[in-house]
Amino acid sequence: MEKSEYRADFVWASTENAGVSDYLKTRFPNWKNPPKFAPQTMMPELNKFWGKWLGINTY
Repeated sequence: MEKSEYRADFVWASTENAGVSDYLKTRFPNWKNPPKFAPQTMMPELNKFWGKWLGINTY
């Protein structure tokens, strides 16, 4: 039986996700009121995923 080489993950854009507000304050200090579902809110989760995939430490 073949092993799958594909993976499907869902990442939701939301300022309510854990660590997102701290990340946005650090990364975008002049952004006072980001929209709740801004694409930038997915960055911490995507960084974690790629950090695990590449074997490096990320924010």
